Amino acid sequence: MESDRPNPDELLAQVQAEQRQAARGRLKVFFGACAGVGKTFTMLEAARLARDTGADVVIGYVEPHARPETMAMLAGMESLPVRRVDYRGTTLTEFDLDAALARRPRVILVDELAHTNAPASRHAKRWQDVTELLEAGIDVYTTLNVQHIETLNDVVAQFSGVRVRETVPDTLFDQADEVELVDLPPDDLLQRLAEGKVYVPDRAAAAMRNFFTKANLVALRELALRRMAERVNVQAESYRHEGAVVPTTDRLLVCVGPSPLSARLVRAAARMAMTQRCPWLAVSVELVGSRVSPVAQDRVWANLRMAGLLGAETATLSGVGVAREIVAYAQARHVTTIVVGRSARVRWRGGLCGSLAHELIRRCGGIDVHVITGAVGPAVRRDGGRRARRDWPWRRYLLAVLVVAACAEAAKLLAAMHVSTTVLVCLLGVVVSVLAIRLRRQADAARHREWRTLTLYAMSKELATAATVAQAVEIARRHVGKGLGGEVFILQAGGDKRIGVDESLPAGPATSSPGPQDLAVAQWALAHGQAAGLGTDTLPACPILFVPLVPNIGVVGVRPFDHRPLSPDQFQLLTTLAALLAGALERIRFAK
Repeated sequence: MESDRPNPDELLAQVQAEQRQAARGRLKVFFGACAGVGKTFTMLEAARLARDTGADVVIGYVEPHARPETMAMLAGMESLPVRRVDYRGTTLTEFDLDAALARRPRVILVDELAHTNAPASRHAKRWQDVTELLEAGIDVYTTLNVQHIETLNDVVAQFSGVRVRETVPDTLFDQADEVELVDLPPDDLLQRLAEGKVYVPDRAAAAMRNFFTKANLVALRELALRRMAERVNVQAESYRHEGAVVPTTDRLLVCVGPSPLSARLVRAAARMAMTQRCPWLAVSVELVGSRVSPVAQDRVWANLRMAGLLGAETATLSGVGVAREIVAYAQARHVTTIVVGRSARVRWRGGLCGSLAHELIRRCGGIDVHVITGAVGPAVRRDGGRRARRDWPWRRYLLAVLVVAACAEAAKLLAAMHVSTTVLVCLLGVVVSVLAIRLRRQADAARHREWRTLTLYAMSKELATAATVAQAVEIARRHVGKGLGGEVFILQAGGDKRIGVDESLPAGPATSSPGPQDLAVAQWALAHGQAAGLGTDTLPACPILFVPLVPNIGVVGVRPFDHRPLSPDQFQLLTTLAALLAGALERIRFAK
């Protein structure tokens, strides 16, 4: 009987999750194959019906596209004023998030979920605005086309030849409370295009010649129906197993690198994890001693961020061999399948030097390796080729040539002295060089791991002895600044949960203090429990990265000396140090 008792921690977590869900707004997505099928019109019909039943409905932003039917549906509906942004001599109209939060209607309409906001907006994407509305308890009606779903981006590009740049994470679509499919047969849609009911005549003619061909419309319609079927299947399984734990033994790991193919790998791994209903990880490896161009590094970070948005657990490893580190990490995390890419353009290089896929297969043991082969577009290939040529280690090749030349001269001298050790001299030069490089890389990797461990250990040890808030803050500021290379700002929240400057805290130079706009970013990070500022998708124009001290204690801000965003590895270190500081501040407050 003892084993049948419910776990109190699981019950508490379930109750807390239900409370958060009850306080959160509901998301309804009007989903279609492409523009012109009637998503906005159907959304307005649903909004008018909700208003007629007594709901407080407001139009936040709707793109009428000068369609008479849509303009007629807007008549009589309350609409929020748009936000106007001047950008490069052009005035852009955007959804006003602050006005919507101030108005706080029961239901708000926000068209085109995948839209990219104007520069200097709070969020880079409109779907992030919608997420903040949902967290504020406001129900949202929105529209979305199938080609804007992140994991389907490559599929659409393959059959249409068009790469869609504005995408929405699959997690947001799957977590929507309701999705209504708005469907229209391809022939009817082409007729609407020809009649000018979707675009103006000139633009409609160009669209019918390029993207809006009948073959593309049929493929998009099939893709939308398949995606809806997958969503229904997920819901059916969740209801079938409601209240029961469904164990899964599968776990995927995708290898992320600077190659343009990595973005496709991340999307493919996300689709595989969704199909298998299993967790997945996205991992990149930084080779100690190797230099990577800023462009390549930014590409790696962008791929890791995309994987995180799609539901992956991300990690950055450091070591002397990519395959060795990935296999060791996969074995430690009980991974069952590794997803790796192999470009079709570098077969000769793989045959000469060996490829990552072959090395993983040789080392992985019982772990399955899923190899995805693909080629990139011409524009990306040209850029990638230039970057690869720039990143070749010319100094190492020159050093190798000099070593061989020195060995040849030494062998020639010994041969003149009738000493038959020519082969041994050449082997000595090669073996010593290989061992020296390997030992140096291993030493650098060990030194990097030791530095991280010592940083965490030293800060936790000193925080354990801190008796006042000022002491804890000074300890954290010193370790965070030294570990991440930047100015550190630690701001506490008052009783009203507002960020302010505590007189008991040691003050930094007046010239480096956060300004009013920076404090507004810090306040947002505290209120939402998320990182904001430099390197994030929320107010990225801010030169400081703010990480909240949970629960509602304050924030830690870092302004890097090189003005570049923190790497995923540095960001993980910052969040760990912030957690240590939050625990110490809570301990000090309880002691008082």
